[in-house]
Amino acid sequence: RFVPVIDLVGAAAAMRSALLRSRGLLPGLASSGASRLRSAMATPKLRLEPQLEAVLSRFRASTKGDGRPKEEVSSRLVEEFERLQSRKVQRVLLVCSDYDSYTFEQDGLLTELVDEEYAESGLTKPPTIERVSTPEAALARVRADPTNFDMIITLLRSEGRTMNTGEFVSSVQQVNPALPIGLLALSPSELTAIDSRIDRNLRINVNKRLMWETGDAALKAGTAAVDSRAGSSARVADAWVWPFVWQGNVSLFTAMFKAVEDRLNAANDSEYGVQSILLVEDNVKFYSSYLPTLYLELWKQNQSLRGETMTLRERMLRMKSRPKVLLCTNFEEAADIYSRYSDNIIGLITDAGFPRDGEHDPFAGVSFAEHVLSDRPALPVLVQSAAPPDSEIAQAARRVGAKFTSKNQPSLLSEIRHFLTEDMMFGPLTFQDGLTGSELGSVSSVTELLSTWQSLPESAVAFHARECHLSKWFLARAEFSLARRFRASNYPTDFIDPEGRERADWLRNWILSETRAHRNKLASGVENVHSADASTTIVRLGKGSLGGKGRGFRFLHSIEDKYSLSTLLPELEMVVPRSFILATEVFDRFIEDNKLMVPALNATTNEEVREMFAAATLPQDVTVELRRYLEAQTSPLAVRSSSLFEDAFLQPFAGIYESIMLPNTAGSLEARLDELSWAVRMVYASAYCLEARAYSEGTGNRAEEEKMAVIMQEVVGDVHGDHFYPSLAGVANSIDFYPRPHTQPEDGCAQLRLGLGFGVVDNLPSVHLSLGDPANPTGYAEGEMQVSALNLAARPGAAAGEDSLLVSLPAESGAAAAALTTVPRLSAGSVVAAPEAASSVPLSHDVHGERVVFKQGYGEERRGEAPPPPDESAVVLPLQRALSGEVPLASALAFLLRLGSAGPGCPVE
Repeated sequence: RFVPVIDLVGAAAAMRSALLRSRGLLPGLASSGASRLRSAMATPKLRLEPQLEAVLSRFRASTKGDGRPKEEVSSRLVEEFERLQSRKVQRVLLVCSDYDSYTFEQDGLLTELVDEEYAESGLTKPPTIERVSTPEAALARVRADPTNFDMIITLLRSEGRTMNTGEFVSSVQQVNPALPIGLLALSPSELTAIDSRIDRNLRINVNKRLMWETGDAALKAGTAAVDSRAGSSARVADAWVWPFVWQGNVSLFTAMFKAVEDRLNAANDSEYGVQSILLVEDNVKFYSSYLPTLYLELWKQNQSLRGETMTLRERMLRMKSRPKVLLCTNFEEAADIYSRYSDNIIGLITDAGFPRDGEHDPFAGVSFAEHVLSDRPALPVLVQSAAPPDSEIAQAARRVGAKFTSKNQPSLLSEIRHFLTEDMMFGPLTFQDGLTGSELGSVSSVTELLSTWQSLPESAVAFHARECHLSKWFLARAEFSLARRFRASNYPTDFIDPEGRERADWLRNWILSETRAHRNKLASGVENVHSADASTTIVRLGKGSLGGKGRGFRFLHSIEDKYSLSTLLPELEMVVPRSFILATEVFDRFIEDNKLMVPALNATTNEEVREMFAAATLPQDVTVELRRYLEAQTSPLAVRSSSLFEDAFLQPFAGIYESIMLPNTAGSLEARLDELSWAVRMVYASAYCLEARAYSEGTGNRAEEEKMAVIMQEVVGDVHGDHFYPSLAGVANSIDFYPRPHTQPEDGCAQLRLGLGFGVVDNLPSVHLSLGDPANPTGYAEGEMQVSALNLAARPGAAAGEDSLLVSLPAESGAAAAALTTVPRLSAGSVVAAPEAASSVPLSHDVHGERVVFKQGYGEERRGEAPPPPDESAVVLPLQRALSGEVPLASALAFLLRLGSAGPGCPVE
């Protein structure tokens, strides 16, 4: 099998031509040639296989931000998370007297207290609070600029010289009917004494059913009439006048701000899958307590996600996509909210009694819970009432499938928190045996879930699948796409084998596969060393950047995952190698601990730099992780540079920094660790070599600002005696500066050499392959080809005169024949089926329970028969046939080059 190893390095055409001229390979590019080059970039002529062209088309469309169907809206959440919570409460006008302000500011200024609350909760952009003493002053500020404030909070007892609170609210609504107003009472008695909408039980009867987020201009102008059942005295603007009662907790202010933001953003954010908690409560005192409690639990859950490995962008996404809290105070409003967002409601907390058709109905909450549970039977629902637990209301709530709690019990808020963490899955996910009910542990992160899930008994796997616990848990964590996939699956129906047996093991494997893939996507394929597993594509140690090459590998891994590159071509597998990366923070610690910055910058020779870095030591924790890495990695390794400046646009730093290949064949683990540590230090040293410092200065960078990450990867190839090498390697270019008469520059080309690719980089004789005419490679003579190889007997860091790590094997060594040998011969026409396939998995269904159709004749001769012996005859292919016949190498290279060019919009090497 031929496995091409390709680096895609962005470089503009002008940069490439300048580089060729500097090497004496290109005297100059005439204007006609430049015109032809630009034309070539615009209109590619060489057609690839249909499946490759389809992927290129989809990728180009995605880079332009169009061409994506509507059903992919939720999957675009990562790219478009800036659209979440787009409407913020940023400017607040507080109306209260100087004396009353001390009620809120007894521990400090209110703005500072709110800022502290935001910081402790991990929230961003706290609002600016401007306080005025009288309603007249507040009205003047609103009239001066009706859109300057996002919310007004006024004390109910605020009295001016010419107006009271009611007159102030009416005057503000005439100026800006869409401006939310919070009416804050300092005691429950103020509510009944001042606000006529509040009865003696502190219940509010204001119809807020009409939603402002619909964008209806008539509603926002306050000219549309509300439902006639709400009474002629109710106005549309009453939808934004909410009473609250102060209970000594500054968190109430934050809850008021967030309740307004959630209502404003619900319509837009629900389109991206953001979930909501529906709170139906007409008692002002209770919802003034519930809202801070709910938001506090949501922020705790959000902060717990910080321990997960994910990009900063993903972490910001989790914060912005936290579930919303939608407060309703009557039956009509609650029914309207549920009808709008039923698919996005994650839980319901409802009072037992509240207004219905304008009158108080003591069973309205039970009726609403029954309506919701008939539509969503698995939805967590909590009914709370002042009635005792054995009352008729409590029994009615339990009959419809809801939980019940009494408002009179002293632990009411604790019951609310328990409902959030346990029933709505905002806390740890607790596993239990489906047969005995015994607890089997709990998990708080995806990494813990993966570790525990694979060892759970099948009875526990089946139990949690039937109860939809995983989908609920992932919904609470804002993992919408994964939660929907799990919710859409049906156990056991989707996991039945041909004999009619439930296959919990299939379900287990599917859950593990989907969750690992999702986690790798969240982290852009990058996982920290403490939580990575065999499926992790990039394992990082330390904070900071992954460097230029590291960024490129993250990009390639995302492309490989999104478009399934490994299966695009049946005859060839395109694989992006897994990587272990020491991030730039490790480099900073190494330089600082060994005090190397100034001596390295002042060194006058490269040898002086290498000597001081060879004498330095890596941090202890880094050495420990390198040892763990080598325990599982026994193949030859490539230790590669990945600096901040490397692979940057128009300044690639190509060939400036060190990359070292290690045989990794020493007799002991400690000896291999010493060699790997030396290689890492030499890569670090190359950041301060004379060539690197001169290149940095020439490109306008400062050498002392450079930081180096180090990438470790398994070298592709096979062992041949004392040497290690692949069939071939090289460098591919999306522009062919020397096209044949019947090919185009945009067809691209490749410079290839048998064995490793360092021979091409070092300008040794190589094969020129036009990707537009792969059947006719040039620049070689059959039987005279050398092979670039890694010497497995060499010792890294050996003194001059000893065996070199990288060698060129002469033609007479037979290495070329070994590189071009394939077993079995692909063109022979015989297909050898895997004898273990029939015994390891059922041939009719895959692990998802889907039916599988195999090629005709697959496995037929295996039933009851011993497999035929494999063809042991080795076939040595001519190079021309290897490049154009056995595998579609030219198509793969052309595809990857076009894929790389589409991203930056320029030619690549």
